Amino acid sequence: MTDTKQKPPSTNNVPPTDAAGGAAPASGIGKWDRIVEDWQKNPKKWLSWLITVTLVVAAGILGLNYFSRKSQEADAGISSDLLKALNEQKASERAARLKDLLNTVGGKSQEAMVTFLYARASKEAGDEAEAPADKIRLYRDAIEAAKGFTSRFSGNPIATMPWRAPGAPGVTSNLSLVQRLLEYSEKQVAWLNGRTVDVAEKADANAKGTIVLADPEGKEHSLELRFFSKDAPFAVDIFFAMARDGVFDGMHVYGVEQQDPNTDDNHAAILGSAFSKVAPERSDLYGTEKDYIGFTIPRDDSRIKPKKGRLAFDIRREGGYSIVGQNPVSLVLYLMDPRNNQDRAIFAEVVGEPEVLAALGKIKAANKDKPISTAARIFVADKPWKITKVTVEGQPEHPPAAPIARQMKMPEVPAKEEPKKDAPK
Repeated sequence: MTDTKQKPPSTNNVPPTDAAGGAAPASGIGKWDRIVEDWQKNPKKWLSWLITVTLVVAAGILGLNYFSRKSQEADAGISSDLLKALNEQKASERAARLKDLLNTVGGKSQEAMVTFLYARASKEAGDEAEAPADKIRLYRDAIEAAKGFTSRFSGNPIATMPWRAPGAPGVTSNLSLVQRLLEYSEKQVAWLNGRTVDVAEKADANAKGTIVLADPEGKEHSLELRFFSKDAPFAVDIFFAMARDGVFDGMHVYGVEQQDPNTDDNHAAILGSAFSKVAPERSDLYGTEKDYIGFTIPRDDSRIKPKKGRLAFDIRREGGYSIVGQNPVSLVLYLMDPRNNQDRAIFAEVVGEPEVLAALGKIKAANKDKPISTAARIFVADKPWKITKVTVEGQPEHPPAAPIARQMKMPEVPAKEEPKKDAPK
């Protein structure tokens, strides 16, 4: 027979209920409770884990700080080396330093700027060089660097933005700054390759001169000169005429030019002053705007580079700023390679390297607080030397196309200003 008793319903899948018929809370332990329970049972295990995690995090932080510090030190080193390179007086030395720096900045953010600066320094070094072979080599370095910049940093503004000279705001150009540098260097190489002989500095064969100087003790020193009339015909012509007229005789070596404000080095000696001849006791007038003989000479477009032992007429400025030509009685004799030539046109150089150049380099400035010229940092000499005699021989090979009319007039000596007295109290 079949059992007809009904079985009680299964409760396996029915959630439990409380006495009120509601759902009973779920039984068992939560995840966080198990962690806490395990921590209580195995504190050493959890402490070891915590220490391990702490050490890993600390090591990561220290590692990041270390590499960050190393990166900052590397960037600081690059900045220091770049500053040293840019402070070099000679473009050839700047180019050499920047070329070495390129090996350090490869792949870094500074690479583009250093590459451009190296190209520009190479171009400037080519301008400074004298031998045609050296000029061509340096211009080619500039070309290679400029092309490398254009290909590797084509999106850089120096390679993309049209550039125009600040002195010519109305002149437009489609060339960027690096493209102008490239074009200039390529044209220089092309020109030099066609005129290798013409660019060599060549002094006049038969024109010679002598300047005799007397130091403060009365000892005389001679400077033998040779001239570059092809590059500075006006200056050489005037120097010969005035030397033969005895204009320079009796004038003083009245000043020194110190181009570097951080040193007392004399970059040049300033020879000749009209006032030093007509009023030698009035050193307060030497080199001033009134120290003038009535005419100036045009500035020659001389290719001769300024360097130690070379001679130029100083620039005459009116109103303290406006350049009106060259002062024919103010001679600048460079005692070392200058930081800049103040737009002067070189027309002669001393033969050899006489000891008198070193002696002139030891002249002291009388008053560093009151320069004669702030633009060129010229100071009155403490103990001025004297020009005893200037003589010339022969004739310049390249006289100017139109001789300058010399209407010389020595300056009148103004009355000395009395020091202002304090008003009575």
